[in-house]
Amino acid sequence: MIRIQSRAFSTKDSVMASFHGPKYRCPFHLHQLAEIAYVTSGELIVKTLDKITVAKCGDMVFIPPYQPHAFFSEDGKSVQIWLLLFSRSLTLDIFGNESTFDRYSNVVFTPSEELKLYVSKQLFDTNEQLVDITRSELPKVKAIIYPILNEYLQSASAVSSQSGLRSNTAVDALKYISAHFMEKTLTLNDISKAIGYSHSQISHTLGSVLGVNLKTLINSLKIDYAKHLLLRKKHIQYKR
Repeated sequence: MIRIQSRAFSTKDSVMASFHGPKYRCPFHLHQLAEIAYVTSGELIVKTLDKITVAKCGDMVFIPPYQPHAFFSEDGKSVQIWLLLFSRSLTLDIFGNESTFDRYSNVVFTPSEELKLYVSKQLFDTNEQLVDITRSELPKVKAIIYPILNEYLQSASAVSSQSGLRSNTAVDALKYISAHFMEKTLTLNDISKAIGYSHSQISHTLGSVLGVNLKTLINSLKIDYAKHLLLRKKHIQYKR
């Protein structure tokens, strides 16, 4: 079962950063933000719907938006990672104006020594809680994201639409549902017509991957979105 991250919705140019260790475990989940993980000590096991990959010390991980994934350290072993989550609006120069990122053949890559040295000097000093990065720090965020993604894209290739069908069905359905869940009546037939999979295929995938039906998923997204709006309103009022 995949958990929809409670902070799945973000305002424009949203960025969060955090350190985690020594024994880290984050079950299958997904979110609207893209994510970069930098393993600074130990080994991190990365699970997607397609494969399991081990990110060793010095490796980096790139997770596109809406891609289900899990992070954890091997039993009895320690790992230390730095996470950066960010909205796609910060990377338009790299990925263009598409509404979402493509999926790629690998999520883990080994950066050059020059990149590791550079990124290590730029890390935000945060505790284990996700910390929102202020707007004034966005240039520094881009200065970290761009060289990482530049090297990542040199080692990765886009996944064919014919491969990983189960994973593609889940991701494509979630992308569409996330964009249209506030509409009064969103049905399996609506999603089927939009993304090109049969409604039975979508229903089965949601059940097997997420462990929920469409109605439950939509209600969950609406609740999370309502929480997001309330927190945002409270934050605006506090700033005034």
